[in-house]
Amino acid sequence: MVENLHSIKYVSRSLVSGDLGELDRLRKQCHSANAEHGVTGALYYGDQVFFQVLEGPAQKLEQLHANLLRDLRHTDFKLLSQTEITHRFFSKWDMKFVNGDLNPTMFAAFTYDSLSAATPAEINQHEIELRLA
Repeated sequence: MVENLHSIKYVSRSLVSGDLGELDRLRKQCHSANAEHGVTGALYYGDQVFFQVLEGPAQKLEQLHANLLRDLRHTDFKLLSQTEITHRFFSKWDMKFVNGDLNPTMFAAFTYDSLSAATPAEINQHEIELRLA
């Protein structure tokens, strides 16, 4: 069976304190929920900003998007893109988590990995959103 794969990318302002225990609980919760629903992706946290790429069945991502809009752990949610994809970029990761506060050099690598297939417009929008955040 061929999956009807989609991807969403968003940026938001974190209301999570940045406490390592709280971030680890968030990572575990995302990992568990994504695994249950066939969603893969990556979450970057740094300087009180979340940037996330999620991929999976369109219906599951629509539900997840609605949940994200109600999630009290962040605010200023901005959907950067919602597109159909031909394959998963994070197929081995129910939730790859990158804490940019602990390793700032990871930002460049994460951005490259996450946006390697993005259109120039998406990349420019991402840069604008992060600068505004």
